[in-house]
Amino acid sequence: MAAYSRPVSVPYSCYEIGHTWTPYCGHAVKDIAKVGFKESLKIYTSLYLLAAILRKRGKKYYLKKLIPEIIQSTIFLTTNAFSFVAFFCFWRYVCRKFYLLSTAYLPAASAAFVSINLERKSRRGLLALYVANLAIETFYRMALSRNYLRPLKYGEVLMFSIVSAVFLYLYRTKGGLSSSVASGIRFFVGPEEHADSSGDNDPAEELDQSSTQRLSTNKYVNIINQFQQNIRQGSKHQLCKHSFGCFHYVIKGFIHMFGIGYSLQMAIKLLPALFHNFLQPNILVKSVIHSDNFSFGAFLASFCAAFRSINCALRWIRKKDSGFNGLIAGFVAGWSMLWYKSTTVALYLSSKLIEVLYFKGIEINMLPHIPSADKILYMLSTAVLFHAAIFEPQSIRPAYWKFLLRITGNKFKTVNRRLLDIFQTKASLMDPEYWPKYDPAFSDLVKP
Repeated sequence: MAAYSRPVSVPYSCYEIGHTWTPYCGHAVKDIAKVGFKESLKIYTSLYLLAAILRKRGKKYYLKKLIPEIIQSTIFLTTNAFSFVAFFCFWRYVCRKFYLLSTAYLPAASAAFVSINLERKSRRGLLALYVANLAIETFYRMALSRNYLRPLKYGEVLMFSIVSAVFLYLYRTKGGLSSSVASGIRFFVGPEEHADSSGDNDPAEELDQSSTQRLSTNKYVNIINQFQQNIRQGSKHQLCKHSFGCFHYVIKGFIHMFGIGYSLQMAIKLLPALFHNFLQPNILVKSVIHSDNFSFGAFLASFCAAFRSINCALRWIRKKDSGFNGLIAGFVAGWSMLWYKSTTVALYLSSKLIEVLYFKGIEINMLPHIPSADKILYMLSTAVLFHAAIFEPQSIRPAYWKFLLRITGNKFKTVNRRLLDIFQTKASLMDPEYWPKYDPAFSDLVKP
């Protein structure tokens, strides 16, 4: 008769493993709630204010909706933080020991389910998609660390190209995408390639044309204007919906998106430098001329230019304008990520595509509608992330690890992961020498 081994467990208390800064469970929950509320309020105040400014919200929103939305999201995130500690202690009491799943996965799933019900319905899907993307990336890192997978050279670029191909096929197909998703793609490639585009003249181009006519008094300006006119009046296929010639259409998209990409990346680097290094001009200058700014600008510019040029070329070659053109152009344009390789971007867009295809499957009755799918996805994905944060923090995205430290006041670092090395997940790999300072009245553990 076969003998079954008992599951691995550790007999230590929740104080000895988890809330090592205080032996009292209630105090631990209260400590996390305090710092969690403070940091959550900072995060959501800046986030909602920035979103309101970018969306040009009216006075009514600022007076009636802004503060309630900030408070509700703050309560959601704070609850997620402190209830994890509460359920950590609860599951230790129920199981009497710490097992692999009861240490982090069950407490995190329980906390996530409670907290997501406190957030607004309109944000649950976005949150679920965000943490699902992080969970997929974490699984990938775990698989690499265990040698289950081998890194594929340019794997993120290939993934991005495939996703781009499908998205832009749908973009070039009537009714292929919802208005919100289509508007996001329109920002990067322009409205002319959208299946629902009427092909009307671009107001910006008309404005540009009239402005150059007014400036034609200077002979050097006349030369430049003549050059621009020649480019504008270049040939285009009768199926092309853009106002001027194909060459002008491609060049304009390249220059426009390079400026946007360079500016966005520069702002990301410049804003923190302004806060922390205001009196050090050399650091500010480096933020402005950083190579990442150029790389990101080149990525967006070449993506837009490649997509536009291939669509135009296929209209000339195939004498057709269809979603197939978008499929080919999207795949080729996706390789522009060689300028700015990003696993995060590739995984996020992949998960977004899965969401889009899932809802399209529901529309045509090929897939079932799962009630509360956003809650379930958030709960399971968050559980994976917290499980990894306890047992192998080296496998989660560094930015998310910093977020967890911020929202808990660095308390995630104080978990005694050396006691969890028995589960063979290399829990203490990030800080193998760390050992908490225990109160002798509550624990007789000493550093090995």
